[in-house]
Formats: sequence, C-alpha cells, structure tokens
Amino acid sequence: MTGSSRRSSFVLKGAIGIGRLPATVTPATDPAAFSMTGARWSFDDVTLVDCVQTAFTSAITLVPDAGPDTVTAAFVRSGDFTVHHAGRQLRFLEGSVAYFTGEAEVRVASTVDTHLTIVSIPRTRLTEQNVVLANTFGSFAYSTARRSPILSFLSALIDIVQNHSIPAEPTASVVAQLVGALFLEDENYHLRANQHDLGLRAQAESLIALGSADTSFRAHSLATQLDISLRQLEKNFVSTSVGTTPTDAIRDRRIMMAMLGMQSPAENHRTSAEVAEQAGFSSVRELGRALKNAYGLTVKEVLLSQIADSTLTSGRQQQRAAE
Repeated sequence: MTGSSRRSSFVLKGAIGIGRLPATVTPATDPAAFSMTGARWSFDDVTLVDCVQTAFTSAITLVPDAGPDTVTAAFVRSGDFTVHHAGRQLRFLEGSVAYFTGEAEVRVASTVDTHLTIVSIPRTRLTEQNVVLANTFGSFAYSTARRSPILSFLSALIDIVQNHSIPAEPTASVVAQLVGALFLEDENYHLRANQHDLGLRAQAESLIALGSADTSFRAHSLATQLDISLRQLEKNFVSTSVGTTPTDAIRDRRIMMAMLGMQSPAENHRTSAEVAEQAGFSSVRELGRALKNAYGLTVKEVLLSQIADSTLTSGRQQQRAAE
C-alpha cells in the first residue's frame, strides 16, 4: 500500500517572510506589505501547491523541492505575472499555464496579487508517457489549457484534501497523467490542429463535463449535441489529441469523478454503487473494469486504502489529543 497525502501550510508576511523564501525576492511595494499564503500537499513524488501572493519580483522560481529532474506546471487562477528566461519574456494572464524544469533559471515579476496552483512531478513520469521536453521553460497554448480537465480536477482535489489525508495513489498517477496529457495535447496543437478543430474539441470537452454523469451519455449523444456525425466527431478527436477517442474522453472523465467520490471525507461517505452512479457508470462492475484498465486497481482496493488511511489519520489525531 502506498503512503498518504501530506499537507503543510505556510504564511509568509513582511520582511521576515521574504527572508524565509528560497529565492531572492523584491516586493513591488513596501516589504512590510508582502504576503504569500497557501498550502502544499505531497502525494508520494507528486507535489501540489496552492498559494496567493502579493506583487513581487523573484530571481528564481518559488516552487519548493523542485529538483533538476522535476517538471512544474503553474496555473494562473487570478492575477498575472511575467517570466523572463534566456532573453525571452512571456506574460501569463488568468487561465494560462506556464511550465519549467527544475534546472530552469527564471525571473518572475508580478504587479498584482496572484493566485497560483502549481504541480510538480518527476520527469520520469512524463517520459513514461512519451513526453519529451525540448525546452526548460515554456507555455501551453491557451486553448489547450482551457479544454484540459486538469484544473477542474485539481480544484476538486484541493477541496477534498484541505482537511483530510487521502491515499497518495492512485491520486499521484492521475495528476501525472493529466499533466502528461497537457503536454501531448499542446504538442499536437502546434503540429496538427487548426482553429476550427480546436473550437469543436473545446465544445466537446465542455459537453462531456456536463453530460458524463448521465449513464446514457455516449459518443453518439455527444455527436448529436454538436450536430455532427459520429464519424466527424471521431475524426476531430484524431486531429486534436494523441490516441484519444470520444469514448475514451467520456470514460476518463467518469473515472476522474469516481476517484474523487471515493476519496471524499468520511462524513460524506458514499457507497461504491452511489459513486459509480453519480460518476456516470451504469454499475459498480463497469466502474471496476474502467479502474482496472486505467490504474490496475479494483474499487475495493481504492475504498480499503481510503478506510485504512482514515483510520490511521484518526489514530494520530487521538494520539495528539492524548498528549
């Protein structure tokens, strides 16, 4: 059994807070007004950070524990920042995503308060997905970032792990696969897709997010809503993704929602049948097959790992209370 997620929070304020940062930071205003608050979660070798910081200029990245073999994706939830790297300057607005490797040397500047969600994963997890990074720093196409399900997944995950620890796996694998898909989709965007195809794909992804909880929702349902033939829909997915079909996309969305449902806090416990139904699977058996094919796990294994983790967390809390 893998370990459990671990959470730590941070509140850095004023000159003292600046001094604790692993970077040379210059506040855009009075140092006393500087603030950086947030939380950090680790899921085995995958790290998630959610933070809000005031305007600043930083000599290097502020991502903790980002070693040379780490790849980081930073999602701008609100605000904006500009990155200077190797003579290049890129501005990232709300909804955009930057990426950089652990060895990248960058200067980051922001003139407004900025909310970031940051994911760091080992490069090997991307290599396993045939993702090859040509640069140490870059950005994803805006349309790629908008249609990717990763940010909605991370937002839901953060809600769950704010006050509860969950099994590190398969959460780490899901996050790593979503990051890998982001790179593959972006590569495909630059190589093959045109604007019409991308617009249609974005519509399809939105409809999948809205309709996947309906057990009767299938690829042909999606094609009907888009007013195109199933063949046209499948052709669109071929031109805008790597090895993904409409059926795959619907299944993956359901798996993602089921995983979140099974890892909800104990007070919101749902049976496996309820989780399967609410995620859009026709039965627990169908959910089980999907989980087994995607992650090599059964529904029972996921639920048992969650129960074991909850028991361990409860025991630790009782021990602290006794002390």
